[in-house]
Amino acid sequence: MLSKLTKLIGFSVVSLVLVSGLANAQPATYPDIALNVNFPPPVVDRIKLSDLAKFDPAASGGSSRILFSIEIRNTNTSAPVSIKANAVELAFKFNGKGITSFTNGRDVILRAGEVVSLNNLNALKADSRFSFKIKGGSFDANAIVKSLYGDDASFSSIDPGAPLPAGEYTFILTLSGAQNDGASSSIQLSNPTGYVELIGPGSTFGAGEPMVIMDRQPVITWIGDAPGFLLKVVEKGPNDKTVGDLLSKTANFETTTKARFVRYPSAGVTPLMPGKTYVILLASQVNTMGSKKPEEQFATPLEFKVQASQSAGESASSQFLENLKALVGDQYAGEFEKLQGGKVIGDPTLDGQRMSTRDFMELGQKIQIGQATVKSVRVKP
Repeated sequence: MLSKLTKLIGFSVVSLVLVSGLANAQPATYPDIALNVNFPPPVVDRIKLSDLAKFDPAASGGSSRILFSIEIRNTNTSAPVSIKANAVELAFKFNGKGITSFTNGRDVILRAGEVVSLNNLNALKADSRFSFKIKGGSFDANAIVKSLYGDDASFSSIDPGAPLPAGEYTFILTLSGAQNDGASSSIQLSNPTGYVELIGPGSTFGAGEPMVIMDRQPVITWIGDAPGFLLKVVEKGPNDKTVGDLLSKTANFETTTKARFVRYPSAGVTPLMPGKTYVILLASQVNTMGSKKPEEQFATPLEFKVQASQSAGESASSQFLENLKALVGDQYAGEFEKLQGGKVIGDPTLDGQRMSTRDFMELGQKIQIGQATVKSVRVKP
């Protein structure tokens, strides 16, 4: 499993909020001014076309949709700094090619109470800040689409939910007037490949006896880089030999999700029954180059057999340990063997801290991309 996690480190992950390093490159004209570019949190892991252009006034909130904000902050703590600027311009480029630009007027809004306005940026007080936000009300959507996807593409042919093409997106801010200065910020985007792999619970479908679990509400986990997933849990019958046999059956549980884990519901679905065998079917869903119908890539199905659980605490802890072992490999094999030498009942803990299932899953995602490590694993009675 460690090899699986190593592969994941190679995937680029776009931060939900990007702050440029402009504060470290102090402008010569304004030595006490720091500039920061902030992007709004995307709906999923990737910034999408709909985050950059207003496609549907009803869906996007009309002209009030915010593209991103730029903050100008006075870092001089001893005296005010005068910023004499009568215009603000921001250019947007993709792989060095200009897409569009925005100037002061209806596209630019300054947020600074009664103190600062667009045409009067004087006397910015010590250690204070203001920001303006670029709105999406008057973008040329067709021009943006053609710049990103080619001259044959059009506004109506691109799904706003599709990830942007991979590449470097650059934003250049210019304050014009008696004094001039420019600053740039860029973000690298990597499109999802659709890679998806089930972690558990279960053993490979059709490859021998199914894994036996006690939990009738197991937490199903997987890894993948897609913005969405389709999950089905289907009861396996004596004549179900292929995935095709299972796809034609009514699922006990079916859901679409952006997460990478799902707990089998306790109500509203057909419950998992002791003595029955079930198969987990999982597909990633990716909108490729703006297509309106997502492409699906299937993970290798897993199957498991349910036995009556001895207690809720034992079941939850056992499930936790199995999932964690699948995530971090054999690194903690000795600790697992010691814990499983007797009954393991209680709340799971990591590094001595009690964790909920959701906390564990969120940490698991960080482990997968190398953003976190686990020092010790144990269960506290």
